Amino acid sequence: MSSAPIGRYRRWCIFLVGLLESLLFGGTIFGWAQLAYVLKEQGIFSHLCNTTVTSRASSEITFKGCAAQDETFALIYTVACTLYSTPGILLGYMLHHLGLAVTRISGGLMLVTGFLCLGQVSKEAPAWLYPAMILLSLGGNQLRMSGLQFGNLFPRYRSTAISVISGVFSASAGLFFFLQLAVDAGISLRHANWVLAGMASLTLPVTIIMPCHHIPYNDDGAKVNRECVELPLRKSFLSLSSFTYQLWFFINLFSIVLFNTFFNSWISSISSTGDEAWVFSSLFSVSAFVSPFISPMPGFAMDLLKKSKLEGLSSTERRVQEMRSPALPSLVLTGTVAVMYSCLFFKTPAAVYLALVCLMLARPSVIAIGNSFVRARFPGDHFHRLIGIYGTIVSVLTILQYPHFLWAQHDYYGAQGFMMAMVVVSCVQPFHLLSNTYLRKVVHMEQTTLSSDEITVPLSSDVDSKKSEVVQRLSDPPQPA
Repeated sequence: MSSAPIGRYRRWCIFLVGLLESLLFGGTIFGWAQLAYVLKEQGIFSHLCNTTVTSRASSEITFKGCAAQDETFALIYTVACTLYSTPGILLGYMLHHLGLAVTRISGGLMLVTGFLCLGQVSKEAPAWLYPAMILLSLGGNQLRMSGLQFGNLFPRYRSTAISVISGVFSASAGLFFFLQLAVDAGISLRHANWVLAGMASLTLPVTIIMPCHHIPYNDDGAKVNRECVELPLRKSFLSLSSFTYQLWFFINLFSIVLFNTFFNSWISSISSTGDEAWVFSSLFSVSAFVSPFISPMPGFAMDLLKKSKLEGLSSTERRVQEMRSPALPSLVLTGTVAVMYSCLFFKTPAAVYLALVCLMLARPSVIAIGNSFVRARFPGDHFHRLIGIYGTIVSVLTILQYPHFLWAQHDYYGAQGFMMAMVVVSCVQPFHLLSNTYLRKVVHMEQTTLSSDEITVPLSSDVDSKKSEVVQRLSDPPQPA
């Protein structure tokens, strides 16, 4: 399929639109701790409690709830998180075959409907919370995944661009902080969500400025070097890198999801007054606002590590360096998640502050590093499908969140200690990237496939010419970056 070049100004407009959409709506459901606080004040599911849940009308309030109410909220959040990426495999193929416009429009419609359903939630009709969170989950992830290919707008800084657009979605968790401020100011929950639905509807008309199907991989419209590698998707998915990545990605993301689940009840047990609980809840949202400034750092580090020692290296060593670049950022992130999760063992305000700092660093980085790794390690044609498959697997496994919550209700330290051990196990992913033998085997397989008759350049009109050009590049001595 041919594609006309995208001009500079249009390229930046597309990227900034995708950035803003991800910033506002990409991960709204991960602001659950803030929304749960608002819903408790509204008395949602308070009929499950024997005690009355008081609303915050003055500084003399008490922050109350009950186990049955917390379990219901945890169940809803578990369902929403599970569905966040469960259709990922279908979404990956949807982007690959139906294209960008269809995926974006359907995701935007789900967001609009989700906010309208959330506006219907009340003490008398709490069941609206289920469709609201499900639609916000599905629509947000669909819009986020649609924006990942915007990194192809800047081929030389692809890792940084993907990290930015991947990481800023965590800032959308702070959207419910503004919802809380609106409700505290006297605006009804229904009217506040009508405004959010109107904002979400703007994602539909701006789709017209984007390519209908996809963003080309390279500016010249031709896939070169490893973009031409016609490896079967099965080989990428069943590789050692794929397995260790799935393990690392699931455990670190699952730890952040569990932290969000326990945060509300954790600060309730620590806070002596409702105002103190409100401060902790607000800081949770504020930490999300810093995410846009954190998200470029992993991708920038990967681009820097990838390019710092390339001069004079052979083509094989250059490719090895590119694949190894995510190792250090992945290891640092795993350590940050471990510190964050260990804070749940302590019931002091200092532990809350430290955990929020770690959450601020980890939440945008886990997606940013993960997507950049997949883009660097595997052929570009596999990117959307692999991200979709991984998302589906992680979402299905995320259903373990609710059994873990119930386990922690009976054996808190045992349940949390198990997760700490799993975080340590996930270090196998960055460590496997340190193996020169394995990475050279991967490069050899890519180059063998690239030199075979299976080379294809689907974006070019002169296939034979491009085949010869690519094979000739392999035989040329490497040039400095």
